[in-house]
Amino acid sequence: HFTCPVCQSPIGGMNHQLAAANTQARVTNETKTGYILGSPEDRRAAAPAPERSLSPSTCCIMRALMHSALLWASCNIEMFSPRVLLGHLQEDRAAEFLWRQLEVD
Repeated sequence: HFTCPVCQSPIGGMNHQLAAANTQARVTNETKTGYILGSPEDRRAAAPAPERSLSPSTCCIMRALMHSALLWASCNIEMFSPRVLLGHLQEDRAAEFLWRQLEVD
């Protein structure tokens, strides 16, 4: 039988069967689609931080690759929609905004 690593409560056992006192969570995902970017100026002041199990340097590389791809798309693909970039962004300023993100990366 398995127990929760935090509270040590029984979770379940063989064949993915829940323990008698355990119930499956009823959670709805209300996450909005899109990429949420903060202000480049706010990121510039903060030290690089790890995300999940990635190191700070790996996060910086991944962020630079993502921002490069988004910048390229915003300049070269007619169907690119700045609406995928959530946050405080004027629709006609996507390329400039992404370039400023890359400068911080």
